[in-house]
Amino acid sequence: MVFHVYLMRYSFILDRPTNVCFMYSCIVLFWHIAKSGGTTLKSIYKCMKKTLTVRGMGKDEDDSLYVFEQRGSGDKFVNVDTISRPGILRAERLGLVPSGLADIVVASNLNYAIEHLFDEYHKGRVIVLFRHPVERLISKFYYSQISTWEPSYRPEWANFNLMTWVNVAMDEENYMVKSLSGLGMNDLVSEIDYLVAVRTVRRRCFVGLMNQMEETIHRFNVIMGIDESEQINRKCMDIFFGHGELKSNANSHPKVDERDPAWQAIAKKNEYDVKLYEEVVKLFDEQREVVESHARSFGSTTATTKRGGQRRKGQRSL
Repeated sequence: MVFHVYLMRYSFILDRPTNVCFMYSCIVLFWHIAKSGGTTLKSIYKCMKKTLTVRGMGKDEDDSLYVFEQRGSGDKFVNVDTISRPGILRAERLGLVPSGLADIVVASNLNYAIEHLFDEYHKGRVIVLFRHPVERLISKFYYSQISTWEPSYRPEWANFNLMTWVNVAMDEENYMVKSLSGLGMNDLVSEIDYLVAVRTVRRRCFVGLMNQMEETIHRFNVIMGIDESEQINRKCMDIFFGHGELKSNANSHPKVDERDPAWQAIAKKNEYDVKLYEEVVKLFDEQREVVESHARSFGSTTATTKRGGQRRKGQRSL
């Protein structure tokens, strides 16, 4: 009974039809988890000339939506900011999703974006890139010391070693489970919250793994109906994956062994996120057949997912 009541509390998460829309007829919502490969993903789809929504692109004085190309790069954006809460509310007021202007809506606050941008008449398809939570937080620790251009810049962290940071300054614990179960960042996580998070991912999300980026992008291409045989898309895939080295927003830092006390301490403080990631890895394997089924069902022309190094022919273009 307690479990049932708890699920009712989060029915807005579990019952929204954001992952059951007709193939290719809905906007993709990308949940951007920091330091999990999201910058690379956005770069790939900007290269493919997809229209995105990102931070800092909204102007409050604009009372209508439009697509514009960024000078120099030619990247295409809608004039809304779907990272901040005020930006999401503005996008809702202006009718971002009904407008169909964006190919990919990028949001870091998953629940808030879903609640305010999508409904039963305007459905979305959620894609997420996951990274092992300990690796992600270690990357965040080093990146935030130097990223002067980011809101998350923390120069004072340069005064800490990793273990000291974990004990006195680490500002995240079980971030993914809290986000997926509707908790605030200061709330404590329970086993039930973890189960809600797992159910949310399984019911709502197409998942990708940062350490299997090329396979992940192939799958997302299927979900979005992107034809990799088209010249621009083929060129972009080659730029990012064709020369044996993924180009990304990576920040090199010392490698931390799993036996290191700092690694163990981070894992302990984020035990539910670690468990969730293990479930995501299983789901990634399970969704291979789902994606390949979509590709077969919608009559494809381009390569999609791989098995044993062989790519299968994939889907139609948009």
